[in-house]
Amino acid sequence: MQLSDFDFDFPEELVAQEPTTSRDAAKLLIRLANGSIHHSTIGDLPDAIPAESLVIVNDSRVIASRIHGQLATGGHIEVFLLEPVEIPSAENVESGSQASNERVRWRAIGRPMRKLAPGTDVWFHDRVVGTVQKIDDAGTTTPTFEMTFAGVPGSGAGSADEDFMTWVDRAGSMPLPPYIDRKKENPKIESMDRERYQTVYSSNPGSVAAPTAGLHYTGGVLQRLRDKKVAVEKVTLHVGAGTFLPVKVEDVTKHRMHEERFIVPGRTVSAIRMALDTGRKIVAVGTTSLRCIESLHQQARARGVAEEELADRWMRTDLFVHPKSTDDRYQPWAIDALQTNFHQPKSTLFMLICGLIGVAEAREVYEVAIGKRYRLFSYGDSSLLWLR
Repeated sequence: MQLSDFDFDFPEELVAQEPTTSRDAAKLLIRLANGSIHHSTIGDLPDAIPAESLVIVNDSRVIASRIHGQLATGGHIEVFLLEPVEIPSAENVESGSQASNERVRWRAIGRPMRKLAPGTDVWFHDRVVGTVQKIDDAGTTTPTFEMTFAGVPGSGAGSADEDFMTWVDRAGSMPLPPYIDRKKENPKIESMDRERYQTVYSSNPGSVAAPTAGLHYTGGVLQRLRDKKVAVEKVTLHVGAGTFLPVKVEDVTKHRMHEERFIVPGRTVSAIRMALDTGRKIVAVGTTSLRCIESLHQQARARGVAEEELADRWMRTDLFVHPKSTDDRYQPWAIDALQTNFHQPKSTLFMLICGLIGVAEAREVYEVAIGKRYRLFSYGDSSLLWLR
């Protein structure tokens, strides 16, 4: 299949520019396995999930990963942090940090990229200096680079990495996707982003985009699920740039996904195993949760071991789920339903939906949602897609 096969039209005014007044006020489109479509709200989501099911959420927390700096020439640079990179101990030399002699290195993307050659220094808030180390543009649509940071203010009590994350939280801004294009700055809304672009159960910092399906959950919704004896278990997949970077090749099989880090706790693997053994339904909240579980299964199968043997272990995935033909369906190992927002045309996320329920079926879901004026994308409304 070609990239153009995953295109569709939508009214720009349906792109949600800010969250709903309350998290659980979002609309919810429910598609049953037989193809019938129903309409509800997130507040009533517990009614759509059978008692004693298993719900799996991604507890990754978004970091304020957009940081702005200047070159020696005065030129402006925007750096978008992706993930930390381990520095060999021999490279940890005196950097001028108030906290320790260690430097911190991150993989990042930036703009304008033409100004970021290896060795280039960029000055950030609090006189922190970032130095471009090397650039990787092999086989990717968007080049990444490694940058070391020196001079990060520290408390004197934590590690260099902890001090760096504290500094980023203060100096950076939330990495809202480019389709959230507010015409005027609004400090009140931008302050709200700090809370609403995080799930209520986020706990592990590391994502550069929110696992958006979970943005709708409230403590009340979670409690109503538990009242039905629905187990809610967690995985962690740190969402990377591949979530929102555009696919630029017409032959989608040649698209290279950026790798993402993930871990599945042993507790969650045990809950999945029990649900599979007893015939209980398993619902993934968000494409990241689904990709996390599928990646665990595929890597366990590739190594010839049980999924339990890879539990509690950080791994990496570049899993790209997409249909090979209009009739092709991806059969998940464990997931019976996916709750997910409405995604951009030609995106790997829409391709995943097409792979799960079919291209024509996915188009129908989106046509119905657009016809009913559902809000689209990160801050938009949601869907619950039953696969079986």
